[in-house]
Amino acid sequence: MVNARVLVPWKDVSDALSDLGGRAGGSLAVEVFTGDAPGPDDVSDVVFFTVPYDRPFGTEPIPRLSGVRVVQALTAGYDHLAGLLPGGVTLCTARGLHDSSTAEHALGLILAAQRELPRWVRAQDESRWEHAHTRSLAGCRVPIVGYGSIGRLRGRNSPGSPAGAAG
Repeated sequence: MVNARVLVPWKDVSDALSDLGGRAGGSLAVEVFTGDAPGPDDVSDVVFFTVPYDRPFGTEPIPRLSGVRVVQALTAGYDHLAGLLPGGVTLCTARGLHDSSTAEHALGLILAAQRELPRWVRAQDESRWEHAHTRSLAGCRVPIVGYGSIGRLRGRNSPGSPAGAAG
C-alpha cells in the first residue's frame, strides 16, 4: 500500500527512482509532475517535491503540500518559493549547479556589449561590411552586482581578459 509520494519533473528521473518503492516496502511511489498543468487534486501524501524548472504551473501545488518534508528547487534562487512553503519544510536549492554556465553567459553578454556584436549581426544580415573600432575589455573594471557563488566565479575566471573585476 502506497502511503507516500515523491513528485519529480521528468520521466527519466522517475524511472531511475522507481525501485525506491520496493525498498520502502511498497509504501513509496515516485511520480512525474511536469508543471505544464496544475498538480494532482490530492497531494496530501507527497513527502518530497522537486519544483519543475520554468514551467507555468511549477509552484502551483506547493501551498497544498500538507505532508511535504522536502522541496527541491532546480534554481539557485528561492525567493519565488519562500512565501509558498508550509512551515517546517526543508528547502534545498541548486546553488552551484548553474554557476559555470551562468558566469560564461555573463562573460558572453559583456563581450557582446563591449564589441557591439548586435551591430555587426545586423550589418551581416544586410550584407554590409563596416569598419569601426569598438571598446576592448582590457583595462576595464567590470562591476559585479551580487557577489554570490556566480559573481565570485565570474570575478575569478576572466579567460583571455585582463579586465579587473570590481565586486
